[in-house]
Amino acid sequence: MRELKIDPELKDLLPPLTNEEYKQLEKNIKENGFDRNFPIMEWHGYIADGHNRYSICKKHNIEPVIGTLAYDTKEEVMEWMLDIQLGRRNLSPIQRIAITEKYRPIYEKQARENQSKAGGDKKSLSQNSSKAVDPENKIDVRAKLAETAGVSTDTYSKGKKILDSNNEEVKEKVLSGEMSINAGYNKIRENTKQKENISNETTTPSQATQKETLKLQISEETKQICADLKTEKTKEYLDSIWDYRVAIIECMNADFEMYYDGFVSILNDMENRVTKRELNECIKNAENIVEKMLSAIEEAKNITTKTEE
Repeated sequence: MRELKIDPELKDLLPPLTNEEYKQLEKNIKENGFDRNFPIMEWHGYIADGHNRYSICKKHNIEPVIGTLAYDTKEEVMEWMLDIQLGRRNLSPIQRIAITEKYRPIYEKQARENQSKAGGDKKSLSQNSSKAVDPENKIDVRAKLAETAGVSTDTYSKGKKILDSNNEEVKEKVLSGEMSINAGYNKIRENTKQKENISNETTTPSQATQKETLKLQISEETKQICADLKTEKTKEYLDSIWDYRVAIIECMNADFEMYYDGFVSILNDMENRVTKRELNECIKNAENIVEKMLSAIEEAKNITTKTEE
């Protein structure tokens, strides 16, 4: 039997079989022999597809059929593995999102490489040329991930938040199909709001602690957006008006001393990239927040204070 090597990165790319699934696979191979229609695929001597079948064949001294992949890079092999996984099983949307998240580093690397090439092309243009980089060369990572998973960008975003959350109960219900992605997302948002309300009711933090709390209200995603807006990188993926709206609202609620530059950059980045209706929507959201803040200030002015001793 041909000896193949195991690359941990390739082996861990896909979710493992359950004990029951592994036992059933082992039983099928022992009773029916190796299915020649599904060869074990190797790349440069490493197993790319068929880790479980290979170990079972080796254990029971069964000769498998082995095929060879001709890809140049490991990234191409990983993308092929994920394509096979998505096409092989009858997966639910949340399961497809979980698998598709494995594509993220691949797509992000492609986006960086394309951005780097685009930067070089820009430098080679004459100073009098106003020609922009071909939009077809740009990679919208979020849109590409959603397309790969076969869901909308909104559904993908909600699914990712569920998978990234610490609420194991909701996560398990959504993964098992007991709860929809929308219901799971709303449940997580509801639990988060409840925790924030309890925290606000039971604690009276100092000014320094309040500042730290404000920082925590900004998602890691928005922090990255604020940082990336000072570079060309963000233009690769910040194309959704929803991203602008969320980022603006979070910045409005954040520590302006730290995130004012990012807030202004978001507004500037909208230039020639959003419709009048979309811009008005963002302005209205910002105005509503300012209105609430001013209302709270007016109420604060009417608070009865105690006499100073």
